[in-house]
Amino acid sequence: IKASHSALWDLDLTTGQIYLSHGWSPFRDGEVKPTYTTLKELSELVPEEERPMLNAAIVAAMKGENASVYKVTHQVRKLDGNYIWVKSEGKVTERDHSGRALRMTGINRDITDLKQAEDKIKVQIEQITQSNIQLLETNRKLEHTQNQLLQSEKMASIGQLAAGVAHEINNPIGYVNSNFGT
Repeated sequence: IKASHSALWDLDLTTGQIYLSHGWSPFRDGEVKPTYTTLKELSELVPEEERPMLNAAIVAAMKGENASVYKVTHQVRKLDGNYIWVKSEGKVTERDHSGRALRMTGINRDITDLKQAEDKIKVQIEQITQSNIQLLETNRKLEHTQNQLLQSEKMASIGQLAAGVAHEINNPIGYVNSNFGT
């Protein structure tokens, strides 16, 4: 668990209390120790715009949707105010006789490095896409210029041919014309 940069969690749905294993504290740059907190307190560590997604995933798992599995990727605020990316996966592990969810257990993984690598890849893809667009435009201009050059060469060839034909016609006419009097 330590080597995987993960933390186990256990949520008591009847009380809202959550146990987080020793791996949780390093996520937030704190002292390595198990943590007991509440769902509400944990929710406050997540950016406000991501909270509805987390709540919907918990409710869906509690209702038995997706085989009672909870799987989300979200950010968590560290003690210094910066955010890390966490992939949280869990499952309802206990229900009462009527099917009401009582407990969920799972694991949180710090995937910040992965997200940063994804962001770098996205930037590189955007740069490559822009380069491709520029290359396509340059290629289009080159083809246009090549076609113009080909047209110019054709016109020059036609001009030379016309000059040659005119020369071949003018020579006999000139000969006849100059000797007409004779």
